[in-house]
Amino acid sequence: MTAPISSTEPIYRELVEEQGDAAAAAQEAAQKVEHTAASALDWSALRARTTRAVAH
Repeated sequence: MTAPISSTEPIYRELVEEQGDAAAAAQEAAQKVEHTAASALDWSALRARTTRAVAH
């Protein structure tokens, strides 16, 4: 998931080679956290069960 690095950015390229792509790693971590949070905050199944129980 690393974005292409242009040859006009030699400092960034060297840092990525030495340290890894921190920006890509942070973006991947943020996406995982977003997915986890969305799953944790999804109450739709509980609401559906409650609505059916009340309707009967």
